[in-house]
Amino acid sequence: MLDLFEFFRSTFFYANCVFIFLLFLFLPYFFLKWYKQSSVIPNANKETARYQEQMCWCIVVFLVLINWVVSLLVDRFILSLDLHYLERRRLFYIVKMSVSMLVATSLFALHKLSRIKICFTSKILAYFMLSNLTICFAQFVLRGYEITEKFSIVYFFIAMFTQTLVHFYYICFPFKKFLSKEVKVPI
Repeated sequence: MLDLFEFFRSTFFYANCVFIFLLFLFLPYFFLKWYKQSSVIPNANKETARYQEQMCWCIVVFLVLINWVVSLLVDRFILSLDLHYLERRRLFYIVKMSVSMLVATSLFALHKLSRIKICFTSKILAYFMLSNLTICFAQFVLRGYEITEKFSIVYFFIAMFTQTLVHFYYICFPFKKFLSKEVKVPI
């Protein structure tokens, strides 16, 4: 059972690494392409639904990248601390919940500051952060205080599966827009 668990863990981790790398490559490209589109096409102003949706995607992908990098750095730092394993678990899950709350708060703050309407892509990230927060809280209680490992595989599978699915959606979103001929940019 442990080998199967490790297989799923490594598969999801490497799939997410590939998706994050692709998002890291796509974000500047699509941001510049959409900026060029909004400046070249005369009727494409900041009030159109297409512009709002595109900028919403850029905000969300920026936050997804920040969430991934911060989570990896903080996780590795906490796991390297010389603490009792229960204290380290509690600290780990508290920090994971704090990062999820920080990303969700940043999402709504960036939308408010940039005056970009909240689109479906932002809602997906908010729901993912809410599910991640719930899973981390359940693990904080069950693994940090109750010291039970019964549901850790279920929590891990749900968290990694939803994270992979969300990252895949954010990669497919711009291609769906370009392949549907909705976005036409002169080169």
